[in-house]
Amino acid sequence: LKAGEENNKLKASLQELQDVKAVNLDVNRDLKMSKEDLNKMTKMKEALTCQVEYQKRKMAELEQEISRMKEQESLKDARIDELSASISKAAKDQETSRA
Repeated sequence: LKAGEENNKLKASLQELQDVKAVNLDVNRDLKMSKEDLNKMTKMKEALTCQVEYQKRKMAELEQEISRMKEQESLKDARIDELSASISKAAKDQETSRA
């Protein structure tokens, strides 16, 4: 009787250990998957960071180009004003010489 009880206790303990082992295997598998997911996400983050840096550089280049174009536009406007004033002066001078 005593040996039978002991045997049942051992069987129960063995079953508990097998259950714990199964849970442990599940947890390890989940951890491995989580680690793989984390690695993928880290790589994606690095790629996105590179893209963002590239976009920032392109944006800065475009802003410089816009600034340069505005400056050229300003110079053209100043030149047009200068020429308009010159034409007006020439027209006045011509009228003065006629009179």
